Amino acid sequence: MKKFILSIVCFYALGQANAIETWTVKAPMPSPTTTFGIASVDSMIYCIGGADVTGVLSSVYAYNVYTDVWTTKTSMSTARGELGVAQVAGKIYAIGGFTSAGALNVVEEYDPATDTWTTKSPMPTARSQFSVSVIGNKIYAIGGYPGSYATLEIYDPTTDSWSTGSSMSFGRIQGRGAATLGGKLFFVGGKNYANNVYYDSCSIYDPSSDTWSTGTNMPFQRFAGSIAYANSRLYYFGGAIGTPASPEIPNFNSNVYYDSTSGSWVTALSCLKKRSSGSAVEGANGKIYYIGGLDSVGNVVDWNHEYAPDYLTTNVSEYNSAGNVSVYPVPCDGRLMVNVGNLNAADCSFNVVSISGQIIEVPFTYTNGIFSADMTNVASGVYIVQLNSKDEIYKQSIIVK
Repeated sequence: MKKFILSIVCFYALGQANAIETWTVKAPMPSPTTTFGIASVDSMIYCIGGADVTGVLSSVYAYNVYTDVWTTKTSMSTARGELGVAQVAGKIYAIGGFTSAGALNVVEEYDPATDTWTTKSPMPTARSQFSVSVIGNKIYAIGGYPGSYATLEIYDPTTDSWSTGSSMSFGRIQGRGAATLGGKLFFVGGKNYANNVYYDSCSIYDPSSDTWSTGTNMPFQRFAGSIAYANSRLYYFGGAIGTPASPEIPNFNSNVYYDSTSGSWVTALSCLKKRSSGSAVEGANGKIYYIGGLDSVGNVVDWNHEYAPDYLTTNVSEYNSAGNVSVYPVPCDGRLMVNVGNLNAADCSFNVVSISGQIIEVPFTYTNGIFSADMTNVASGVYIVQLNSKDEIYKQSIIVK
């Protein structure tokens, strides 16, 4: 028989206040790192490989967006920086990159569930400082060094095989500069390695026709920033430019996004620091995390900054749940009941989250304003019951014994 203990109540309402943007300093990386790859799976953000003052790295750090805690995971077999990292069906793929010996074509697959790595078919072209993004269940790799590649190569994890798509009209290097929007690949900014020409261009690839088109240029020429997809927007953070006579330094803290509705770029709240060569990704909580990189004088940093875009309601206040949402156990049959109270049930979703931030898959039903979750197969421990509505989030911690 399952026993439930309702521990300290922590209900919160994301109130009906005007939407605002915020940046928040979060727990730093375990070690300063730059040029690493990044991916989000469930509650965790994985930072893979990269470089520090000692050279390239094989390390893997995982950050929990709910608990603000970092953990160290199993390292890759191959240390490398400026690699491409992408997530497909819960698995993470580390592709290419560089070492002191040159560019790589190595591909490794990481399984977060088992914390293990597996070697996969190599990328046809060894390269670094390229960008990757996922469309459907395939990974698209574009641009890169050495030279300034225009080559597009496509990896299918299902068959562990590579194919080639149409090349861009001109090549450039740009790590972390691609994202998927509306089923198409957007590749923005970058530079020509041979002559240090910087670009504001936006190239769009349509996999259905294997063709490239030209999108709206960014507001500025930029290299070594980081792009992240969130809520039908493509955010581009920070970056650098330079000249042969003036070394490239992270000289921007800009934050702009491409609005798919208007087809234009919009200026958003500036980043907390000038930075380049960091990585950004949307977390499971809908916020974007901009992590690591180089500061304004070129030092490797461990920064972890959380960005809440303006479409999130961010004024958080304590909420008295009496007469509204309520959580109660049914010990005799192992169920947990959540009454949504006066919330609009059509807007509600329900999750059980472990104290480490992992979403627990539990069967549940919904009838007449009440979620009923079957907890009989949930291991003993502390969990967070989370009810999400259109404008509000309610949480309560429980102990399963």
